[in-house]
Amino acid sequence: MTSRWFSQSTLYEPAAIAGNKGVLEGVIFSAPYFNEQSTDPRVAEFRDRYRKRFGKEASVWSAFGFDGAELLLQACRRKREAQLPMDLAAALQDAHLDGVTGTTTFDSQRRPVKQMVIMEIRDGSPRIISP
Repeated sequence: MTSRWFSQSTLYEPAAIAGNKGVLEGVIFSAPYFNEQSTDPRVAEFRDRYRKRFGKEASVWSAFGFDGAELLLQACRRKREAQLPMDLAAALQDAHLDGVTGTTTFDSQRRPVKQMVIMEIRDGSPRIISP
């Protein structure tokens, strides 16, 4: 009997896969996307500065953290006079960031609009199967 297993983005972490070698082969999961190999100058600069500061390669989570901080700073710059959290929330509503993880915007309900990918564990590594 062949079965398919589905999971979430926690399988993006090498440690999660390494601890379960073979067992996770063929598992399909959705994940946020960060192209570590991108030649985009913003990504290259982020990658180099991260490596220099922390002594290791940037992960998808560090890249999303960086973009999240950029979004917050962008909102603060637009709302310098903001004194209430709702002012900042309103500023984020109109945010548009072309960051190291791609474009981030927010819909009318303040939910982030972001590119995701579908990945599958193949030969012990996550591989994109659908953008």
